Amino acid sequence: MSKTLIEAIEGVGLSKDIVHNLAVYQNAVSHPLGEPAEEEVALCYTVGTLVFTEFKDGKKTERYGLLDMDLFNLDGAWNGHYLTIWQPQLPPGDDLTKVPVPKYTEPWDKVVKPIPPAHLRADSNASYEFRGNGGTGTGTIYATGPANLLLTKLNTGGSVFQVSVASYITGGTGDYEGVRGTNTALGTSYVPAGVDINTAPLGLPIPGATISTFRFIRKKYQG
Repeated sequence: MSKTLIEAIEGVGLSKDIVHNLAVYQNAVSHPLGEPAEEEVALCYTVGTLVFTEFKDGKKTERYGLLDMDLFNLDGAWNGHYLTIWQPQLPPGDDLTKVPVPKYTEPWDKVVKPIPPAHLRADSNASYEFRGNGGTGTGTIYATGPANLLLTKLNTGGSVFQVSVASYITGGTGDYEGVRGTNTALGTSYVPAGVDINTAPLGLPIPGATISTFRFIRKKYQG
């Protein structure tokens, strides 16, 4: 499978305007004025499938999602694999089509009320394997963190399953051994009409794509 980032984004019906802004993030690192940065920013995208499975924990059977994705550099060059195990955390009655936090619009220069805690709808473990193509390192980055889930219905009958993950980097191998930092992933899957994402048949492949970012500091720079 070989797709450019634009093709992957178009394939799930998203705006391709984002593509032209990604390069600026390479300069968005923190470092002392006039000195080189120890922090690094990396970006990639992935294309593959989501399937659901079950895991029995004692007497309890839980539903999990598995992502099996090819990983690409932003120029479309294949560069490894992205694997994720995630578990929905939906309280009874939670409706994925509804945004679970109240709207806030202003003011922004002062605090006028507390921010209500947001319930995150999933937990995840992820593995990003880089093969060293296009100047990246060779090795794997591991990340764990919670995720927001949202289901947006389309007027054509299907829907788009939208996910944002906020993870800690928990370790790595090869060139990424000992890295410390954070990882975000924005994922999306098109869900055909008649398929309920909450009860989709186990093993049914659902196409998906993600855009992932990493901010990390290598072990040799850590104090």
